[in-house]
Amino acid sequence: MLQVFLQRRVDRDVAQDLLQRTFLQAIKKIRTEGLEDPSKLGGYLYRTACNLATAYWRGEIARRQDLDTAGIAELTDDALSLEERIDHEILAKYVRELLTHLPLARDREVLSRFYLHEESKKSICRTLGLSDLQFNQVLWRARQRFGEILRKNGLSRTG
Repeated sequence: MLQVFLQRRVDRDVAQDLLQRTFLQAIKKIRTEGLEDPSKLGGYLYRTACNLATAYWRGEIARRQDLDTAGIAELTDDALSLEERIDHEILAKYVRELLTHLPLARDREVLSRFYLHEESKKSICRTLGLSDLQFNQVLWRARQRFGEILRKNGLSRTG
């Protein structure tokens, strides 16, 4: 959307450059100051693109070279590679399938709700009628049983 906005005002190559500058400026701001309200990130990007487009029209961007090559070199992509994401998805599918081999339904429910659905301990305790201590015991036992299933199927922490 931002690219379309910029391409309506300048040529395609300049729009690409301004878009990159917009994201670079936003990343710098987020890393240094953060955003007061992250839900307004879109508005921040739009205003930044508008300001950069205005600076371009005034000739300010053409005159100054504010490329921070050290800053650009420091930017890292922490995202998983495609192969790693696929491996994680395959492994997650396999683990979900192995969960069905747990003999106790409560073990499956507690592990699924707590780890897969990231439901809070408090919520699980309330619906299952467990105290904190009971929950910890149920979770520990379920993890032990599931760990045994994982080891039997060649998925252990050491392997």
